[in-house]
Amino acid sequence: MQQRYIFPDSFGQVDPAMRFPENYAGLKPELGLFLKQLRKKRGLRQKAVAFEVGINRVNLSRMENGHLTPSYETLTKMMSVLEFEWSDVAVQGRAPHGNRRYLSSQLQRMGEELRAGRNAMGMNLRELAEIVGLSSSQLSRIERNLTSYSGVIKVTRVGPRPLPEDEDLDKDGEWRIYEFSHPELVRLARFGRDKLRS
Repeated sequence: MQQRYIFPDSFGQVDPAMRFPENYAGLKPELGLFLKQLRKKRGLRQKAVAFEVGINRVNLSRMENGHLTPSYETLTKMMSVLEFEWSDVAVQGRAPHGNRRYLSSQLQRMGEELRAGRNAMGMNLRELAEIVGLSSSQLSRIERNLTSYSGVIKVTRVGPRPLPEDEDLDKDGEWRIYEFSHPELVRLARFGRDKLRS
C-alpha cells in the first residue's frame, strides 16, 4: 500500500503558505494520531496543551482526530510544548512552495549542542527556561534553529575574510560569530558538544 502524505496545497484545510524546513516536503497522514498519543504519553490534557499552544481545545481535538491540519506556527508551538521534531511529523523531500531558510550552520550547531546537553542532563525545557529567564517556546526555537534573536545569544564581529557558503555576513561584510551569553546555556552546549563528539 502506498503511503499518502499531506502537502501544503493538497487540501483546503492545510495552510497554503506553509513552508517546511529544508529537506521536508509534507506532513505525514498520521499527524493527528501522533499528536494525540504523544500528548497522552506526556500525561497532558487537551485543555492544557491547547492553552500552551494558544488555540482552543476544540481545534486541538479536531487536529488529533485528523479533521484539521495545524498551521506552521501552531505546529512549531506544539513541537515546543510536546517536545518533538519535524522528522516525527513530516516526510523528506522538496516542498512545492520551497523550504524555509535555516540559520547559519554555526547557530544550527549551537542549537543541536544545547539540546544534546539538556537531554543528557535530564533537564526539560521548562526547567531550563526558569533558570535562564526565557520561555520554553523561545528555547525550543533556539534548539530547532528557528531563531537567533534572543537575549541569550550574543554576536562577536571579526574582520572580513573568505566565507563558507553556509555562514552569514553582516551588512559590513564581516563574519558573525555567535555565543550563548547565559552561563547555564554555555555549560549545557559545551556538555552537548562533548556528547555529540563521543
